[in-house]
Amino acid sequence: MKKIKLEQYQVRGKHRTYRVLKFPPLPYAWAYWDWDTECYVIDGDHEAFQHLAYAMAALLAAPDRIIYFPIRKKGMVHYYPQNYDAVLSTTTLPFRRSEWVRLRRQLDAAHQLPGFRLRYGPEQLRDQLQKLEDSNTRYYHALRQRRQEVNVLLGDTVFWALRRESCCVYHAAILDMMEHCDPNLYYGLPVCGLWLNSCIGWYLPDNAIREALEEGKEDAP
Repeated sequence: MKKIKLEQYQVRGKHRTYRVLKFPPLPYAWAYWDWDTECYVIDGDHEAFQHLAYAMAALLAAPDRIIYFPIRKKGMVHYYPQNYDAVLSTTTLPFRRSEWVRLRRQLDAAHQLPGFRLRYGPEQLRDQLQKLEDSNTRYYHALRQRRQEVNVLLGDTVFWALRRESCCVYHAAILDMMEHCDPNLYYGLPVCGLWLNSCIGWYLPDNAIREALEEGKEDAP
């Protein structure tokens, strides 16, 4: 079982404390509004989606944590002119998104805790998904409760609040995409969730990233 160490902070909101897991800046990851799926998504390369898989595993292992991806950056000429940071949490965490700016300011050395150690076992997580798929009751209950989930922009950050079942499904979908996607494709492929039109983002093979960067160079003044 792989062990992943993540930066961890304890921050204070108006009424309670939170623990935030801060992921590293990722050069090829963008959170933005996607007109195809009509929701906010994260596009990224292999590295970005590997970290997104870790994020899903962390939410399953510690649903009281907040996941922070500091990925807002200057967009390329034709791609992602408006993009944002990303925050993921579970629907069971009473998290006031309006407090995020205040919480983010506390992500400094004074509030840092010992690193969060994620024991990452992808096969065990796939077993959890199999149990969900084998249980019609749990599966359809998850479908009925999907409106609890959140996908919203506030300020410069996109927020996702996900059910446990969605974390399981997205994790498996991310691994399948990374394992089976043709690296020679020049376009991204959607990583879909539990129900119709649910999408966490578009996986970008190396050629898709390379082409986008080359277009930016050609159009640069």
